[in-house]
Amino acid sequence: KVRIQIGGAEGGSTSPIEVTKQLLKEDGVTGMYRGLSAGLTRQVFYTGARLGLYDIFTEAAKVPGEKMPFWKTTVCALSAGGIAAVIGNPADLSLIRMQTDSMLPVAERRNYT
Repeated sequence: KVRIQIGGAEGGSTSPIEVTKQLLKEDGVTGMYRGLSAGLTRQVFYTGARLGLYDIFTEAAKVPGEKMPFWKTTVCALSAGGIAAVIGNPADLSLIRMQTDSMLPVAERRNYT
């Protein structure tokens, strides 16, 4: 997806089939997994933070013996998701950089692994 977006912005092909052919030709099968470590890291931090913060927020918002109203649940969910997005953002940036590094000229590549 990232390669399609970058390729389209640079005037290249936006066809998933053409982008996949080019990726396999240039990087081989292992190119399909470039950025996987950053993607998994992002998922661990984002999902862990989102679920953990939601539990903390709902516990703090509960009134014993009462059902929590919808608006409180919504505020807890939005707050947890927003804070988790900030926590997961550095890993998301790493993912994009790892996936687009091979598209740079050889002299400008950072060779992320």
